[in-house]
Amino acid sequence: MARKNRIQNRNEQITDVQSIQEVLLQEENSFNEVDEFSPSLRWHLIALASIGTILLLLYWMYFTLYAS
Repeated sequence: MARKNRIQNRNEQITDVQSIQEVLLQEENSFNEVDEFSPSLRWHLIALASIGTILLLLYWMYFTLYAS
C-alpha cells in the first residue's frame, strides 16, 4: 500500500513538472514572438531620433547664424 502511494505521488509530481514545463515553453514562445519585432522597432526609433537631432541642429544653426 505504501509503495502504491509513493508511485502515485511520484506520478503526480511528474505531471506537475510536465505542466510547469509546458507553461514555461508557452511563455518562452510568446517572448520569442515579441523579440522578432523589436529589432525592427529599435531601428525605426533610432532613425526617428537621428532625424529629430538633425532637425534640431538645423533649427539651432538657422537661428544662431541668420536670425541674429
